[in-house]
Amino acid sequence: MVIIMSSNDYTEGVIFKALREFNTQHPELMSRSFTLPVAQSGIPVGSWVFITQEED
Repeated sequence: MVIIMSSNDYTEGVIFKALREFNTQHPELMSRSFTLPVAQSGIPVGSWVFITQEED
C-alpha cells in the first residue's frame, strides 16, 4: 500500500477532488485507489492510498 495523500497533510476536500480526478481518468485502477475508512498501519483515516499488488 502506497500513501498518495495523507490526511495529516491535506484537507478532505483536496484529497477527494484529486481522488475523483484520478479515478475518472483511470477507471481500471479504481478498485485499488481509495481513502482509508479507518487508520491502518500508521496511516491516518481519510488518507488516499493505492494498492500496488495483492496484499497478504
